[in-house]
Amino acid sequence: MQPIDVALLGGLGMVLWLAGTGYFAYRGYLLLGGNGVKLCAVFTLCPLASTAVVVAILHWRAIAPANWAAAALLLAIPAMCGEALVLGRLQTFMPRLPTTSVGRYAALLFLTYALVLVAAEVVTLSSARPA
Repeated sequence: MQPIDVALLGGLGMVLWLAGTGYFAYRGYLLLGGNGVKLCAVFTLCPLASTAVVVAILHWRAIAPANWAAAALLLAIPAMCGEALVLGRLQTFMPRLPTTSVGRYAALLFLTYALVLVAAEVVTLSSARPA
């Protein structure tokens, strides 16, 4: 990976986090307040969409598959640090999100980061296998 990729991926991670957190700050109560099918859809589509965005970014930057795990971490770490701040002061940063939805929001974040990082790790490990 080039140094420009390292900086760009870290910056994109921060931008994506700001966009996602902003969206959930204003609309999260609609997505996380329900039960059943709507909640299952949110817990399925958000992690899959996030993973698709990360894969698209890695393809766009032509990151070698052997570097996908490191590149995904560069995208995720700024966001994970930001989420730690937000989750610690949720009512300050997300006053529209009911306190009953805090656990759901945290679980959605955990699932999303896990799927993104596992997908990148699978690609990285697959590229290391001898042909």
